[in-house]
Amino acid sequence: MSVADDPQTPKAPRTVVLVVDGLIGHDDEPRLCGQVHALLASGDVDIVICDVGDLASRDAVAVAVLARMQLTAQRLGGSIRLRRVAPELRGLLGFCGLRNVVRREMIGPLHPDDA
Repeated sequence: MSVADDPQTPKAPRTVVLVVDGLIGHDDEPRLCGQVHALLASGDVDIVICDVGDLASRDAVAVAVLARMQLTAQRLGGSIRLRRVAPELRGLLGFCGLRNVVRREMIGPLHPDDA
């Protein structure tokens, strides 16, 4: 048996990128949570990486929608990670106590202000 076939060897999480951009409001929550649900329910994905670099909404509503997306993912045994997080959104996530709930993706392109 090779190492790749060893059932004890942890497998790398399977990821997919979901672009969340523009203005989002509470009425977008069902659609975005539905997309996360569909991606994770397929069984082909473990982590949904949400690219929020072009998200125009960097407010409490955006934080609430992202938190609901994470809750949806966790109910299916997965999670979401944020990519290209603007400083305002990152600060608001921390202020709301959600920095560890909706974590930032550490691999991939950073927001220009993330340096």
